[in-house]
Amino acid sequence: MFYALVRRLLRAALGVFYRRIEVVGLESVPRTGPVVFAANHPNSLADAFSILAFVPRRISFMAKSGLFKVPVFGRLLAAVGGVPAYRAQDVPAGERRKNLDSFERVFGVLEGGGAFAIFPEGISHSEPDLAELKTGAARILLGAEERRDFALGAQVVPVGITFSRKEAFRSRVFLAFGEPIPAARFAEQHRQAPRAAIGSLTGAIEEALRGVTLNAETWEDHAAARLLAGMLEREAPTGPAGGIGATLARARGVIAAYGRLREERPDEVARLRARVRRYDRLLRTLGIRDRQVGLRYRPFGVARFVIRNTVVLALGLPIAVAGILAHLVPWGIVGEIARRTRDVDLKSSHAMLAGLVAFPVWWVGLAAGASAVAGPASGATVLVALPVAGAIALRVLDRRREILEDERAFLRWLGRRGTLARLERERTEIVAEARKLGEA
Repeated sequence: MFYALVRRLLRAALGVFYRRIEVVGLESVPRTGPVVFAANHPNSLADAFSILAFVPRRISFMAKSGLFKVPVFGRLLAAVGGVPAYRAQDVPAGERRKNLDSFERVFGVLEGGGAFAIFPEGISHSEPDLAELKTGAARILLGAEERRDFALGAQVVPVGITFSRKEAFRSRVFLAFGEPIPAARFAEQHRQAPRAAIGSLTGAIEEALRGVTLNAETWEDHAAARLLAGMLEREAPTGPAGGIGATLARARGVIAAYGRLREERPDEVARLRARVRRYDRLLRTLGIRDRQVGLRYRPFGVARFVIRNTVVLALGLPIAVAGILAHLVPWGIVGEIARRTRDVDLKSSHAMLAGLVAFPVWWVGLAAGASAVAGPASGATVLVALPVAGAIALRVLDRRREILEDERAFLRWLGRRGTLARLERERTEIVAEARKLGEA
């Protein structure tokens, strides 16, 4: 009951902070039996929120001991069965046994057929590539299997978490679950050379994580790969596949090809890379997106766009304004906490934690006031209406942002058709050049 409530609260918090959350690969997640979910760690507590909210079974967490001291989240983590991991630098030499006790608790979870999640990178970070993986996940899996003579059936499931702009309100999240890796695959090696088996399983986890995340040497390469992947996807014979996952999968292919071809054909690869970056700069200068390049505007289509969105805003705006005004106080509190959080890895986490407290307290307070003044029925109405009005406000603001983007592209088309035509030709040439290199 409590665990289900926590999941719903976290889903709500994620759904408010992030505009779109896409989850793929859930069919790969074993619904029963001992499982370790090994995830990358780009966004501190938001990573744990995402896994708790969307993994379709009850899980515990192995997380660094300091997280259990974080207000609100520490209590939630302990309540859902979190297990503290004590790093050597965090505890005195005489208290190192704490980690052994934590391992025993995790072994107990797995032996009972349960599941838990771990972040094998060991730290949350903002680098464009995976950090070096720690061996904890492999040691836990193989240790648990060894206690049952490798008959436990434990598996590790890689989880890739990707944020479009992790600190930005109403940005996007993508969760990808990879194929399970059975620990028993390393049984024979573990019996003969335990350390080598731990290294092999850690390597397998890293390879699997790279298959569900996007990694590059620099953020510039990261952005260029995603842009080129989107361009190739939109020019595909079958049309765009849609979704963040399809673009990231193609971007992984772009980065893999880049790594191979820059050794074989360095001059051509360098030229293509420069063209993609120049194209990206032109898009930013014009204030448009790649998907808007090459659009054709016809009178009927423009009229339909204007009428449809006028109706949407006319119907939704009054409720949205009411929702915004009704939430100015908790919104201001959450915004101030986010602004005071200087660590970019913690901005979204702190905002969501603050929101989980501030908004419900505000709703209950206003409902209690309405009940005292106008009776219980009015209080109940306020308690239901406030979250609904807030949700409508978010949707209307999102739609307004999209309308403004489309309007900007239309105005660019009206005033700078020659520039946009050259940009479209450049785009066509980049796609052709990329395909030619890929076929080489």
